[in-house]
Amino acid sequence: MVNKVNDFVKKRGMIVNIGKTKVMVFERGESSTDCDILIEALKVEQVKEFVYLGSLFTNDGKHDRDIEGRMNAGNKVNGALLAIMNSKSVSRKARLVIHNGVLIPTLMYGSG
Repeated sequence: MVNKVNDFVKKRGMIVNIGKTKVMVFERGESSTDCDILIEALKVEQVKEFVYLGSLFTNDGKHDRDIEGRMNAGNKVNGALLAIMNSKSVSRKARLVIHNGVLIPTLMYGSG
């Protein structure tokens, strides 16, 4: 299938960037399967984790680290906004706009 994609791309005058192309085998438990995928006789790098559109994929299929990373990013933003959000001089409407426009997108980035 990889060779079919490569052939399709080549017919349209493009190339697959093997340096940016990665392969991952999703597995359960501690097992580890080596996967030899070749494009133009060059081996594609096998990885145990990969970030795609802001989401962390791991070869064990768990989402713990992705969720933890989102929570840490949200806590950082929340900490940075704490003074603004607790300020009596900032209206409730403005705080809600900040919450919906900054904090929520930080938590949700790449999750939908």
